[in-house]
Amino acid sequence: MPGNHIVWGEVVGKMPLQQWKTSGIATFMAPLCLLAWIVLGGYAVAHTILVEESAPADGYYRARFLVAHGCETSPTHTVRIQIPQGVEFLSAWHKPGWIVNTVPSPGTSGDGQTELVKEVVWTGSKIPADEYDYFEIQVKLPDEEGRVLYFKTIQICDEGDLRWIEIPEEGKSADDYESPAPSLTLTAH
Repeated sequence: MPGNHIVWGEVVGKMPLQQWKTSGIATFMAPLCLLAWIVLGGYAVAHTILVEESAPADGYYRARFLVAHGCETSPTHTVRIQIPQGVEFLSAWHKPGWIVNTVPSPGTSGDGQTELVKEVVWTGSKIPADEYDYFEIQVKLPDEEGRVLYFKTIQICDEGDLRWIEIPEEGKSADDYESPAPSLTLTAH
């Protein structure tokens, strides 16, 4: 897809990067590496995060959110992801057993006819408290290099909820907060 950039190199081992990406190895290894990172303490408290935390401005982006656990011992039954202002929602990944709905926002997109989406909501299934899962959306990013987008996310569990909605104040980072919103930094395109 035009606008996609590989920042971390041209070759993985001795296999060309494009072959590595399309061989299925990337699909298999990426979740394993992320799980190992979480289990081995790469993230002190498992939060809901974006798997890829940067993307080219003015491009299309598949946002893959990792919901790393439930509410203590309670399973997650609803995931709500708010679409930041200036980001155009295109589609959501339909997960088996889950129902996906969108919440419209007043206004129109660039074509003057399409209603903007302010939130995507998955319901109808459950993630056990000690397991993780992914939720994906496809969006069109604004042309604002350097901007950090925050996707406020709420997990609703059988007992309680987790609100990943904190946005860092100037001079602070997500590490300074207990419940930071998943963030995406827009890079040069």
